[in-house]
Amino acid sequence: MAGWRVRCSSRTRRGCSWSDSPPHHSPPSRSAEHAQIPRVRWDAAEVEGFFRRGEPVVLTGGCPLTSQLVGRWSLAYLSRAFGATRELHVHVVPSATRGFARHYGQGLGKGGVLAMSFGEFYAKVGAEHLAGATRPALWKYYLQTPLMWYDEERVAGGETVNKGPLKKAPFAAEVDADMATIDWAWLEQACTSGGIAPFRTCQLWAGHGGSCTPCHYDSLSNFLAQLEGRKHVLLFPPSQSFNLYPYPVGHEMDNFTIADPEAPDTARFPALAHARALETVLCPGDVLFLPRFYWHLVRQLDPGHANLSLNFWVGSKGTGGFMQQLRDKVVPQHVEPVVAPREGGPRPRDEKEAMVWLHAGRVLEAAAQKTVGAKAGLFLNAMAEAADAQWPPESAARVTATKLRQELGALLGGAAEVAALLEGLTRDGRLHPGLAPAVSGPIVTSEVDDAEAEGSHGKFRMTPPHLFTAMAAETDAELGLPAGTAAKSLLSVGADAVSSAGRTADSHVLS
Repeated sequence: MAGWRVRCSSRTRRGCSWSDSPPHHSPPSRSAEHAQIPRVRWDAAEVEGFFRRGEPVVLTGGCPLTSQLVGRWSLAYLSRAFGATRELHVHVVPSATRGFARHYGQGLGKGGVLAMSFGEFYAKVGAEHLAGATRPALWKYYLQTPLMWYDEERVAGGETVNKGPLKKAPFAAEVDADMATIDWAWLEQACTSGGIAPFRTCQLWAGHGGSCTPCHYDSLSNFLAQLEGRKHVLLFPPSQSFNLYPYPVGHEMDNFTIADPEAPDTARFPALAHARALETVLCPGDVLFLPRFYWHLVRQLDPGHANLSLNFWVGSKGTGGFMQQLRDKVVPQHVEPVVAPREGGPRPRDEKEAMVWLHAGRVLEAAAQKTVGAKAGLFLNAMAEAADAQWPPESAARVTATKLRQELGALLGGAAEVAALLEGLTRDGRLHPGLAPAVSGPIVTSEVDDAEAEGSHGKFRMTPPHLFTAMAAETDAELGLPAGTAAKSLLSVGADAVSSAGRTADSHVLS
């Protein structure tokens, strides 16, 4: 779709005006050649087709997921209406940091996750970032909290299903009444007719503009509803997966990309120059249907202005369907090891087939790790060079490589397709010697599984006091501030906002 169809007013952050010109303060973009995500009125007949095909689309014209909340919800309103609960997850990073890594620790990203009430979050954002700010902004803040959700359980085949009754966060009655104005019947009908049922979770995001979340994919489809402010969304379909250099399977961030599409380092990541993207700017009232396994980088625009969004996560989570497809394929007798050309080799014919390649690559990496452990990168590099043809026929490595080629050849089409997959997986030393920074020490992420919370596996859902102290001291040193300045800035809104950070919130956050 050529050109922009929506322009947000430069004088108000609510509402959009129709225009053929680009929005004011054009968002960061790697290339002027990015295609635009289609924009379609929410009640148009063709909308269901986007859902069924698993293609992104922006729903416009007053989608009933947002129509009653746009203009009503604001940071000030929610700070009053949310109540006093201090179990909301707030990502906190030093002000010089470009974005919120969502996973924090050595080799992951600077920052952490603290527990605050909405009022405490709003007081800090207002004092440091919004119009009329009264003190230096040493930190950036991004609130991420589930509002309504179903617990999940895994069933045969690896898929997950809803378990038990719908749960709600401990928000006040006023927010509960607002949530009832969302047209849940429309969402249920859209999910059912579009083949993306059931509803899983509704999650709130609140920020102050100017930061981003890194490029990643999610294993559920998502309706991203913009309520206040603007967001620039950069999407990469599954066919672009290996041009983005995903973190290795098993890494803490293995659904994120090592390469940064907003600041492309094509010397280190040459294939990033060939990645094809879609993009759009979401204004209040816009709802983006984001299919699962689409890579996305979302940036809040307009620094110093409030930004509010809701996620509605829907559909099946897991790879059970793919694994069944793999099991159902007839295994051929022989798949010859060959080397794929860097350019011009076979590629997925469409995005559905590209998702099969993405999952096949993950299965291949996991199988190599299970077979040879830390040498998995070397093992797959050798397979990509067809060196396994020279290994002793009875060796465990040769037997494993042969079996993997047979199974993947049946799934993808043959020896050339397997070679192309191996080339993508091992491209430019992604696995060995490795492009991802080494991870060490404790990890903080609000998306940790319940079984791993409170540091039992070296992971914390929220930043405990000793890690908070270290994070604040590092910020003081980097900014040349007197010792204790950064910590005092965080503590100043409420002393127990940080002392409660080690507690595990009774909430559910999707990874």
